[in-house]
Amino acid sequence: MREIPLNKGTLQFPETWDELSYEDRIYVFRLLQQMSNKQLDPIRFRLLVLQRLTGYKPQSGFALFLLKCIGGFIAIPFVALYSRLFVKKYRREVWRQQWSEKYKPTLRDRKQINTNLFLLSEKLDFAFTIEDRIIKVNNHFAKNPVPEIVVSGETITGRKFDKDISAFTNISGREYSDCFDLYVAYNQALDESTKMKCLDRIISILYPFREDYNENLVSGYVEHISSLDPAIKFGILLWFSGIVDFYTTHPVYSILYQMGGQTLEEVDKINLGMNSVLLMTTERGYNPNGIITLNNLFDAQIEILKKNLSDALSKGAKIEDIANKTGLSVIQIMKLT
Repeated sequence: MREIPLNKGTLQFPETWDELSYEDRIYVFRLLQQMSNKQLDPIRFRLLVLQRLTGYKPQSGFALFLLKCIGGFIAIPFVALYSRLFVKKYRREVWRQQWSEKYKPTLRDRKQINTNLFLLSEKLDFAFTIEDRIIKVNNHFAKNPVPEIVVSGETITGRKFDKDISAFTNISGREYSDCFDLYVAYNQALDESTKMKCLDRIISILYPFREDYNENLVSGYVEHISSLDPAIKFGILLWFSGIVDFYTTHPVYSILYQMGGQTLEEVDKINLGMNSVLLMTTERGYNPNGIITLNNLFDAQIEILKKNLSDALSKGAKIEDIANKTGLSVIQIMKLT
């Protein structure tokens, strides 16, 4: 938590998603979804989050102003009596004017209050930052921000992806591979209906109703996910995008995504093939009928890439030609071989 000093006391502001309560996370997900749909601007977003986290509700101050006016009106005869008894005659008029100026009721300076609120709200940057007028949403979560969902009265536990000194997860390689395909399709889809179908499928994989993978896909469970709170769906999508970013920016695994300089939205998937991965993991001693963990999947694909590059070089291919066709740099190819 970040401590913000005030004139009286301090405020505690979250620095990460994980410092929010579950209810607050869902609330912020809902606002963030509205902002991504251009239904809410960033300034309003931060002010609403500030109000949610601090409980502060801006008021006009008119009621207090009115009470002060009434109190001042009631005090007039007592002030007059006091001045007659204790203030010399030649000073009474000046004294009354000074008293009137000192205790004159005034409305609060809304402009200054709004400015202070705006400056305070800018310190809430755990959800996104703005750099060069571009909004960069924070999709880094130390743990699954939505550990469970309720579908048709059933509580379903989601997969885990814990970021510590490394990534620890129970997401299988197949689950990630299929979710990645759906994630790319979601980003490429032009209509909202297709996007939602992709997202529902992603959720059905990351929150399995049945442990058998194939049975879970054909059980009809995905049809019930459409009734989930859109804010929860958005949060799960944001979480998975963070997992994708973890691997696409990883110092080793990111090389698998460098395909001719294409962006994530322009590629179909990591085109090494699940069958090839299974063969490679079998050679390394894994059970071909067992579940391949996500990190082992990436390790296997790196091994496949190394083998393919080494085979190409041994057959006489020039390293510059390989670099042009794969999108990898000469230095990267040399490190892999």
